Amino acid sequence: MAVAGIIMVCAFTTMQTNDIKKVDWLIETWENTTVSGSIYETWTKMNEHEFSGRSYMLNEKDTVQVT
Repeated sequence: MAVAGIIMVCAFTTMQTNDIKKVDWLIETWENTTVSGSIYETWTKMNEHEFSGRSYMLNEKDTVQVT
């Protein structure tokens, strides 16, 4: 029974790692242009299980952090 539990945990961990690799394309800076200015999103991969994102807006020469 314990062996089956260990196998299930290992399979679940592998599935999670493979799932996060599917969104590696997200890692870069993205721009969305609106009438109010440009909104930028920057994504980085922190580790095998975590991404970090940051957003900000440029309106002429002003930078505004988007929350």
